[in-house]
Amino acid sequence: MDLGKLSSELFVLKSKKKELNAKIEVLNGSIKLVERSLLDAMNDQKLIKLTDDFHTVYVTRQIAPKVVNWDLFYEYIHETNYFHLLERRPSRTAFRESYEQGQAIPGIDPVLFDEVRTRKT
Repeated sequence: MDLGKLSSELFVLKSKKKELNAKIEVLNGSIKLVERSLLDAMNDQKLIKLTDDFHTVYVTRQIAPKVVNWDLFYEYIHETNYFHLLERRPSRTAFRESYEQGQAIPGIDPVLFDEVRTRKT
């Protein structure tokens, strides 16, 4: 296949994706506003569930961690061996820096892969 046509097609597709992502961002913003309004109204009326013939809307309480002292947190993990409190994904950036400096990290093998990158000229 013609490389010029392929690269042009790639730019057309990326442009379309950019336009769609912009629309999605606007929609996500609108969704957040409506969700916030709905949550506030439901809280004001002390409701946790709304149901009609077509929809059900309900409120669930979630909990998420907010680390306020990383040193204490890491110390706790180390002392208790509770490594399951961390996501199991090494930082690509930190690994890349170590790899480029020739530093091997035990337990990690580098995986090399090629990507197509683009920029407008």
